[in-house]
Amino acid sequence: MDVGQMIEYIDVLDEDMKPIAVATREEVHQKGFWHQTFHCAVMLQEAGKNYIVFQRRHPLKKTFPYKLDISAAGHLLHGESVEDGVRELEEELGISVDYKELVYLGMHKGVYLTEEYWDREFHHIHLLQTDWKLSDFTIQRSELIGLYQMEWQSFQAFLKGERSTVEAFGYEYNANGMMEERRIKAHQADFAAQGACWDGYFTYTFEQIEKALSRSD
Repeated sequence: MDVGQMIEYIDVLDEDMKPIAVATREEVHQKGFWHQTFHCAVMLQEAGKNYIVFQRRHPLKKTFPYKLDISAAGHLLHGESVEDGVRELEEELGISVDYKELVYLGMHKGVYLTEEYWDREFHHIHLLQTDWKLSDFTIQRSELIGLYQMEWQSFQAFLKGERSTVEAFGYEYNANGMMEERRIKAHQADFAAQGACWDGYFTYTFEQIEKALSRSD
């Protein structure tokens, strides 16, 4: 559990997604219990192009500090439904969204195990398409340190291994609490661990986004 975070209780599931117990968030990751999370990729639409929003995780996070990650994500707490997870968009990005505005992309089983951290998650992944600007978001600075946007076609090429880096434009807060605009070239190692397994989470998520976009054409 991150510093300053209140105790959270989470539904423990079996591998068939049936609830079997309730545990604290700390216990869930100490013992590797299966649990559910809500994920949402935000796609901005500017001047006829699509851009995917990535958050920059806070450098003091216990897991994946200062890594780039999906736009918004978080654990579903005890008794919450997948629809309740939409609160993550308001908590992390400061935007109020009705669940009906999201496209459900599917569920991905993610496993990330280290000596101290056992993570087994059912990721419920969503897409939000909007004409908002990056400046319209207000980030939760205890969890994030910045936001970046990456052009959709360029990121697809990067994900497929057709290029070694992908350009991103956005902002971060510096050590003095001042916001700085930044333009970076991100490598695979700059992304959170589920993305480092390049044939896993990110590949699944962005394949589903591509299918969703083709259906809406």
